[in-house]
Amino acid sequence: MAGRSDIEAGKAHIRLYVKKSELQQGLGWMSGQLKGIGSQVMRVGGMVAGLGTAILAPFALALGTFTAVGGSLADMSARTGIAASSLGELGFAAKQTGASLEDVEAGTRRMQKTIAEAAQGNKAAKEALAALGLTAEDLKGKLPDEQLALIGERLIAIEDPARRTEATMAALGKSGTKLLPMLENLKALREEAQALGIAPL
Repeated sequence: MAGRSDIEAGKAHIRLYVKKSELQQGLGWMSGQLKGIGSQVMRVGGMVAGLGTAILAPFALALGTFTAVGGSLADMSARTGIAASSLGELGFAAKQTGASLEDVEAGTRRMQKTIAEAAQGNKAAKEALAALGLTAEDLKGKLPDEQLALIGERLIAIEDPARRTEATMAALGKSGTKLLPMLENLKALREEAQALGIAPL
């Protein structure tokens, strides 16, 4: 999975080979001269071909990296109900704290199962939320990443490490313990991701 370094590398390629290249200059000139989209596409195609493989190869690699990341986030978004842009931020936050986006997905899906079961009256699920001072009703209507943030705040507030681990596993499953460092600094890490412009295509 592409991490922070992959994303920054991809951005560097795009800045170097698009924003500061003859391609951008040509596109800027053509946008003011051409009226037909068909003509514009043909002119762009000719210019890109003239740039040569030395520029096209790294540009294609960067574009491929972003496309793969975007597709992966879109698939995960469908599974978790979390917006792809939010998953991009959560993936960044997880990476910075030794976890992965797969851990985020596993913890989120277990959390959603716990909330759903608590709403249906399951005793264990209700107790898992009660240990955090929450009920299914408290979490109802919130987006999944908002639910995760709220549960994370309650977990981090538990001072006893043993109780915190037990409560984490009850609410988020085994993967949840890997997310504790992320949850402790989640807001700041998501803001950092936003400042870096990390988002899927």
